[in-house]
Amino acid sequence: MEEKAQLLNLWQIEKRMSSWLVEKLPIHKEHDQNLYIKVTFGADVFMNNLLKTLIIYGMALYFELFMLTMIFHASFLLIRRHAYGRHAKNTFHCVCISMLLFLCIPYLIRQWVLPFPILMIQNILSLTILTIFAPGVTAKNKIRDERKQELRVKAVTNSLILSVIQLLVPLNHANLIAGGMFVAACLTIIKEEKK
Repeated sequence: MEEKAQLLNLWQIEKRMSSWLVEKLPIHKEHDQNLYIKVTFGADVFMNNLLKTLIIYGMALYFELFMLTMIFHASFLLIRRHAYGRHAKNTFHCVCISMLLFLCIPYLIRQWVLPFPILMIQNILSLTILTIFAPGVTAKNKIRDERKQELRVKAVTNSLILSVIQLLVPLNHANLIAGGMFVAACLTIIKEEKK
C-alpha cells in the first residue's frame, strides 16, 4: 500500500526542493555529518509541510473557503499542538485526509450551521475526550510520563479558551472553532495495540 502511495508522488517534489535547499547552505557533508543530517531532516520537514499547506490553502482559495479553512485549521492546531494524536502513514495520505478535514468540513459547516446548544454539547465532548486521551501518543511521538500531564493541561486549557471565544464570535465562526476542536480531540483517541 505504501509503495502505491509513493508511486503517486512520481516527481518527489518536496524531496527535490529540500535537497536543493540543503545544497545552497554552506554545510559540507564530509565536515560535520551530524549537522548535515539534522539540516537535511529539517529541510525535508519544512518542504513537506510547505507543500501540504500550499495544496490545502490553494484548494481553499479555489473553492472560496479560505477564511473558513483558516479558522477551522487555527482551532485544530491550537488543540493539536499539545494533544498530539494520529498521523497519516505518508505524505499522500496526509494531503488526502487534510483535504477532507480542512476543505470538506468547513464547506459543510458553511451549509449547515449548528445551533449554540449543540455546540456546547460538542465542546463538552471535546473536553472530555481531551481530559481522558490527550496527549495521544503514537509510535512516532513518544512522550515521557512526566510531560503527559503538562501537555494534557495545556490542551484542555486551550480548549476552554476556544470555548469562551465561541461566545464572542458569530455562530458560523463558533461552528468552525468547535469543529476544529472536535476533530483534533477525536484524533487523540488511539486504539491500544496488542502485543
